[in-house]
Amino acid sequence: MLQRVQSLFLLAASILMLMIFAWPLAFYYSESIAVIVNVYQVKTLAAQQGGISVSPILTGFLSLLAIGCAALSVYTIFKFRERLFQIQLARIAVILDIVFIVIVFALTDFIRKKVGIAPDYGTSIFFPVVALLFQLLAMRFIKKDENLVKSTDRLR
Repeated sequence: MLQRVQSLFLLAASILMLMIFAWPLAFYYSESIAVIVNVYQVKTLAAQQGGISVSPILTGFLSLLAIGCAALSVYTIFKFRERLFQIQLARIAVILDIVFIVIVFALTDFIRKKVGIAPDYGTSIFFPVVALLFQLLAMRFIKKDENLVKSTDRLR
């Protein structure tokens, strides 16, 4: 049953959550400072007025959230025999993804306030949002499967 549509959606969501590590989330450029925000670090390239300090615990937590979302999506694929449990796992993955999105945008807003420059968002800032959509679609198709199985179990 790995060839179901929801399995493809969950696989795409996990790939997108891992692709976040390949490209920066946001850039901040001015004449005096340049900051690149990745999931795993915030790097200040040129700073005449001092660097931006972001806790490595926060970036480590972001990395763990991204890896956790990806791993949970892959684990959910292999629980295809237990559809109700699969729906619960997908809900947890959606919640983790929403938490990831909120923390990323809070981090970029914090840096924007510190630096005073509007961010140029990178390609990977949109990956968690698309992964969230894929996870929601997967939940929808899992529920459709569950309803189909329930309808065949009824006595007519």
